[in-house]
Amino acid sequence: MNRFDAEAERYDARTGIPLEKRPEIVRSLSMLSGAAAGDVLLELGAGTGQLGACFSAAGLSYVGLDASAPMLEVFARRLPAGAPPVRLIHADAGVDWDVETASVRAVFSSRAVHLFDLEHVVHETLRVALPGAAFVLGRVQREDRSVRSLLRREMRAMLSARGLVPRDGNRGQRRVLDAFRARGATPLGPMTAATWPDRRSARNVLDAWRDKPGLGGCEPPAEIKAAVLADLQAWAAERFGALDAPHTAEESYVLEGVRLPPG
Repeated sequence: MNRFDAEAERYDARTGIPLEKRPEIVRSLSMLSGAAAGDVLLELGAGTGQLGACFSAAGLSYVGLDASAPMLEVFARRLPAGAPPVRLIHADAGVDWDVETASVRAVFSSRAVHLFDLEHVVHETLRVALPGAAFVLGRVQREDRSVRSLLRREMRAMLSARGLVPRDGNRGQRRVLDAFRARGATPLGPMTAATWPDRRSARNVLDAWRDKPGLGGCEPPAEIKAAVLADLQAWAAERFGALDAPHTAEESYVLEGVRLPPG
């Protein structure tokens, strides 16, 4: 069972990009990557299709790969009736991709590439990509002062103090891009594709973390996760005063990638 299977139905509520911002991000990705109507775009970690469901409307031939069948079921349900067909592949990105060699104009991953084996991603991207194709990553960037950023830093410190190693998604993205640059790729971006106000309370964040699998990108035992969240709630009550008080901060969706060598 994939660790994302159990949260497929509530994943968007926890991590959702505002609906009206998704076409903006897709347009920015098309511009940055150079992908045009008729080109194939492959997404690694397609998930529930928050962005993936928008690509066919932009004229791109979309292929999405994800290891979680329930996540792909949510993706399939969100496709509007009569929408151009997309190809969804239920498979782990750690095995050879069921994609034709030298057929893809852009490979994209949104907030997921750090979950995959770096060398395999590089190898398979170079196999399926057309000469001069783009490899682009997307991430949500939050203000340092936002309630979620402050809680995240404290949570990671608490996990580290217990001997656990939180996964750093931003560091994972940098490692992948560096690996492509070492093979002759040239930088693309970073580009801010969309911004929006995020309004939530400390309790909103803590409740979402209780419901998700793992914590901080690692898999602590249930009793350690519960203890960290209890300590974090006590810290938040002291730091913010009222746990239910909403806080507003800006979030941005940032694209960054590389242009692969022409040969």
